[in-house]
Amino acid sequence: MRKTIALLLILILLLGAMPTLAVPPVDLNTLARYLPADAPVFVSLRTDDDFIQTLDTFITRINTAVPEGEDTIPSLPVLLDMAVGEMRPDATFADTIRPWLGDTAAFGFTSLDSLIDDSDSNNADNVVVAVSITDRELATSFLLGVIEENGGTFEQAEMDGYTLVSNPDADGALFILDDAILFTQTADVLDLDSAMADSLADNEIFTSRLALLPASDYNATVYISQSDLMEAVAASSPENAEAMGAFGDMFDSLGAQVWGFTILDGNSLVMDIAQEIADMTGLGFTMASTGPVDPTFARFIPANVLASIHGTDLNTSVTGGLDNLQAMLESQAAMLDEADMNAADIEAGIAQVEQGFTAVTGLDLRTEFLSWMTGDYALFASINPQLMGTISGSVAESPFELGFIVEVTDPAAAQTTVEGLSRSFTQLGALVGLDKESSNGATAEVVTEEIAGTEVTILNIVSPDVPFVIEILLAANDNVFAVGTRQAVTAALTGDGGLASNPAYMQAQAYVLPDTTSLGWLSVAALQPVIDLAGAFGSADDAATAQNIADLLTGGTLSSTIPADGITVSRAVLTFAE
Repeated sequence: MRKTIALLLILILLLGAMPTLAVPPVDLNTLARYLPADAPVFVSLRTDDDFIQTLDTFITRINTAVPEGEDTIPSLPVLLDMAVGEMRPDATFADTIRPWLGDTAAFGFTSLDSLIDDSDSNNADNVVVAVSITDRELATSFLLGVIEENGGTFEQAEMDGYTLVSNPDADGALFILDDAILFTQTADVLDLDSAMADSLADNEIFTSRLALLPASDYNATVYISQSDLMEAVAASSPENAEAMGAFGDMFDSLGAQVWGFTILDGNSLVMDIAQEIADMTGLGFTMASTGPVDPTFARFIPANVLASIHGTDLNTSVTGGLDNLQAMLESQAAMLDEADMNAADIEAGIAQVEQGFTAVTGLDLRTEFLSWMTGDYALFASINPQLMGTISGSVAESPFELGFIVEVTDPAAAQTTVEGLSRSFTQLGALVGLDKESSNGATAEVVTEEIAGTEVTILNIVSPDVPFVIEILLAANDNVFAVGTRQAVTAALTGDGGLASNPAYMQAQAYVLPDTTSLGWLSVAALQPVIDLAGAFGSADDAATAQNIADLLTGGTLSSTIPADGITVSRAVLTFAE
């Protein structure tokens, strides 16, 4: 019986390895009616023929990245037949399982107790595996036949609406219904009559969280009760209990979280995450809510960036975070002290950071530096297209470009910020010997230069240990404040298309959540200089594999939004080349 359950679990995992065509979350989670209402974890996925066919197509595409002569991933029909062959030699999936297997499968935990005790041998004791079926007689015949063929014994008991199959001398139980089969380690793990009377499918929290998912259809979903999970982590050891106790009632505000997996337009893998966080104002916390980003701001981000993070209202995000940290320190001071985390010392450290910032720049962090940063902002990094030359020393440029830009909402305040940070440049330059040689031979100077009609302050650092001049640029015009390396700041000040002119980036916008408050971007094409470098200094096979993988993909996005108070929705997308 244990062997049968293990093999069927492998089968389900194979089927759920990647999402494909989709169905509504409600239809995907019909098997939740067989788990108790307080089940803390529930995972559901599709098992229909369309799913298997599309998944096999993706395996074929992935195999194109495998170098010639290397082992490829077997096709999904072959893998399924191998799994079935372990149960019944010479049998195939199409002949023995497909005739009775339904369109969905799932697994869930009735509780997390077995995961937090001192034994590793019982971790699956509270797991219920559920498979939808279309033919009860065929399914029963196959499963009982496999048990007998493998030398197992079993007892059958006809219950009200289902058949219970168990082995009195070993673990494992089957609950066979007209439309589903449930697998458990022992029969007493699941009180099926009680579960059906008050099931997870009837749990308002479960259904309402599924409704938060932004797409209409999914191929797999995951439900997690975070409060139950945190409670289990705390109960797993005295050390965890003490550490989590430092946060007091904060974890009680964590509600349930749902994940949804699907494919959009046949080539973009999507993972959506939605959750609701309870009101924490009683603990002194506030949810820092910002507006949606302006897509046109991407014109200030270089077109060839490797990665970028685009957000809005940095002032609210940072000051809100600092205020929430202060509130936590005040409300949980006793708990922190018990955990040897002195709240007063942490508060003093925060104050020292703010005072140090003022001492170096002459600016108050909150009222002068952050207060005007209420528009869009972005942090980004690029790889120099001539990376190989920068590594060899034939190109005297930085191998990487970094930039931080903020929309200018108050030109006078932005200019004051530039002046204050320019003072910090002078102090930073002095650390390596401004206008004189330092002990390690490095020199530094602060100069000004005009770029795109804007005066730019530049800190130049020359070191005998670095084959190029380290440049940190700082400037602000009427549109954008920018600090970073030369190409990054130049692109921001020019604002002549930038990332908004990148075809892969613009294609990815189709999958970004509406009214997104933050947007991350990862470009696969921007990794080409690294791949070329690997080809020059590594093995030909490794370089070919890296190139093949890069050719499979165009990029990825990560977007987040707050559709209502206390609700957050995030989406991660990885897009394959067409």
